[in-house]
Amino acid sequence: WELNYLCGIYAASFLYIQLSKDHVLESKPLPIWMYILAGLFVGFGSRLGCGCTSGHGVCGLSRGSTRSIIATVTFMFTGFLTVYILRNTLGL
Repeated sequence: WELNYLCGIYAASFLYIQLSKDHVLESKPLPIWMYILAGLFVGFGSRLGCGCTSGHGVCGLSRGSTRSIIATVTFMFTGFLTVYILRNTLGL
């Protein structure tokens, strides 16, 4: 099932890019190593955070879990900071 899941992610991304009229990804293609590194960071973060962002954000927040509130605030802050650094410092 894990291999099917990974293949589905790649297939959905490929189909979106091929069928979408808004080709945002074509403007600045990134090297493949950056995508691999990003995937490893996501996997590590999910393991470290005891769940994924969606799980904490949807299920954890709706039941008022303190751990999920802290995790979601951390995810959001880290995401905002990453976008700021990539756009304003590195120019990506």
